[in-house]
Amino acid sequence: MFLAIVGLFVFLSCKTPKDSVDFGINPEQGNKKVLLGDFRQKTNIHSMNLGKIAKDIALIELMKIGYRVEVFEIPHDPIFLKKEESKSTLKNMIFKAAGEQNERTISSEVFDSSFIAELSKDKNFDYFIQGKMHIYKDEFKSNAPTEIIVYITLSSSEGKLIAAISSKVKSSHEINSEDINEAVSNVIKKVPQVINK
Repeated sequence: MFLAIVGLFVFLSCKTPKDSVDFGINPEQGNKKVLLGDFRQKTNIHSMNLGKIAKDIALIELMKIGYRVEVFEIPHDPIFLKKEESKSTLKNMIFKAAGEQNERTISSEVFDSSFIAELSKDKNFDYFIQGKMHIYKDEFKSNAPTEIIVYITLSSSEGKLIAAISSKVKSSHEINSEDINEAVSNVIKKVPQVINK
């Protein structure tokens, strides 16, 4: 009877899904402040919004290594919307009159140095981080691994490019959040090294 109970316990332990909880605490003062932009996603496979997941993971990882972080919510940030409004074309005004969104796809934007420098006049930050995530699988090879490449740029508040960091992860199974977590964590952990050089 005892062996049967132990056997059942082992079976249930193997079947119980592994929960993973991670967190970061945003310092109120001290260390340098990072303004975190979006992660642009490019993929040839059907996927959920992995760019959003990557950004959330980056937020936690940055706080874990001690940075103060502000999230730049691009479509909703009043600074971005104000700048977009001033560049509005006749075509976009027609879209607005019809109750549609601007033609420009804001979520896919990667900001250049001049935009980052302008942004620093309205927001207080030391560094601006934005990223790209490429997810690729060879559709013509059976059992081909999925490649995840995460690439970030780190810029100063003046818009000067300080560093670019990338990480590649290969997955033999269906892509999941653990794969994204590994690839994003790898690049974020390098941030203090490149800043202190």
